[in-house]
Amino acid sequence: MAVTSRWFRRSCALAVLAVSLGACGDDDTETAATGDEPASSVTAPETSSPDTTDAAGASPLDPTDLEFRPVLQLLPPGGSGDGCATPEDDWAAEQPVLAPQLEDGQEVACFELGPGEADGAVVESAAAQEDGLGNWMISLVLTSDGIATFNESTRACFDGAPTCPTRQLAILVDRAVISAPSINAPEFERDQISISGGFTQDEAEALAAGLG
Repeated sequence: MAVTSRWFRRSCALAVLAVSLGACGDDDTETAATGDEPASSVTAPETSSPDTTDAAGASPLDPTDLEFRPVLQLLPPGGSGDGCATPEDDWAAEQPVLAPQLEDGQEVACFELGPGEADGAVVESAAAQEDGLGNWMISLVLTSDGIATFNESTRACFDGAPTCPTRQLAILVDRAVISAPSINAPEFERDQISISGGFTQDEAEALAAGLG
């Protein structure tokens, strides 16, 4: 099956952002180490696995399908009562938006997110990797310009700036939140970032093919 934003949105396992020199755990994850200490393992609750085929059939994702946005506040499912979904025509990188988090196709949370400058265009390459314990993840290498843009967001979240008061940075695909890890380091190297979350080998390879 081709990797598409719809595949992510409906049935992808919840992902977490993990880096080797900084902690990016949310409330449901084990926090990674900071400083010079080696990172601990990071896990996330899994949703049902999607049906997949060979990664060779994966289609590249549009760069705007992947986004990183600061979390302004967490709302209950449905938002403030008007629904938790900014209309596609009103969705813009420079504007705050509402985005749901889905599990098995059902909305489990609603996020109010700030403007975000980092999207899939910051990804130079992506590769599926196994951590030696049977856990599969997708390791990202960002572009030189991309990591600078990415670090502007992480620095604001690390500082708890007004643009990121929750200190959380949401990872979105197709305008749905996959995860919203807390940022516990101000900046990262461009090859330190990975996405993990209970992927099978086929899922990880298909996702990497779509991103890379």
